[in-house]
Amino acid sequence: MVKRLSERAEFWILLLVAYGYPFVAGVMELWAARATDEARGPVRVGDADLWPIVIFELVAGGLILLFLRGRGRTWADLRPEVSWQDTVRGVGVFFGAIAAMWLALVFAAGLPAAGDRLADVPVEASFGLPAAVLVALINPLFEEAINLGYIQTRLRPQGAAFAIGGALLARLLANLDQGPHALVGIVPLGLLFGIYHWRTGRLWPVIVAHAMIEGISLYVVSHPALASAP
Repeated sequence: MVKRLSERAEFWILLLVAYGYPFVAGVMELWAARATDEARGPVRVGDADLWPIVIFELVAGGLILLFLRGRGRTWADLRPEVSWQDTVRGVGVFFGAIAAMWLALVFAAGLPAAGDRLADVPVEASFGLPAAVLVALINPLFEEAINLGYIQTRLRPQGAAFAIGGALLARLLANLDQGPHALVGIVPLGLLFGIYHWRTGRLWPVIVAHAMIEGISLYVVSHPALASAP
C-alpha cells in the first residue's frame, strides 16, 4: 500500500510527520504569548523545552525512515555522506553562516521598529548538559536531512528559487515557537544552507555547521555573562 502512494502524497505525508506537530505547537505558543503579553518577557529555555525536541525528532525520524524504507528508499537517499573533508567544509560553512546572521542583525537593528525589539530580548536558561548535547547533535541532523536532503532535493526540478524557498519556508514553519525575533537568524541561515546545498549537493557540511551553531548558542545562553557581552 505504501509503495502505491504517489510522489506528491509521499512528500506531504513526510512533511506532516516531520513538521505537523512543531507547526501546530508553534502557532499555539505564539497565540498564548500574544494573549498573555508574554512575548515581551524573557525567552525561557530549560530541560522542559529541550527534551521534547529530542524525543519528538527521534520518534518522527524513526517513523520517516520506516516510511521511506516501505517506499523502497534508504537513509542514503538523503545523501548525508560523512567524511573528514566534508567536516572541514562544515567549519567553513559555519563561519559563513555566522557572517550572514551578523549582517542580517546589523541590517535589522538599523530599522526603527525592529531595532527596538532586537535590542532587548532577554534569555533565561536552565538546562542540563545531556539535553543540550543531544539537541545540538540530533536537531541539526533531523532538520537538514528533511529541509535539504528531502524537501530541497525533491523540489530541485522546479528551479533554484522554488527549491531553496520551499526548504526555507519549511524551516520557518518548524521554528515558529522561537518568535518573530528569531527570523533575523533563521532566514539568512536557511538561505546560506540552501544555496550551499543547491550548488554542491553536500549535506554533511551543513549538518556540521548547524550543530556548531546549535551547541555554541546553547552554551552562550546558559552563561549570562557571555550572552550580555558586547
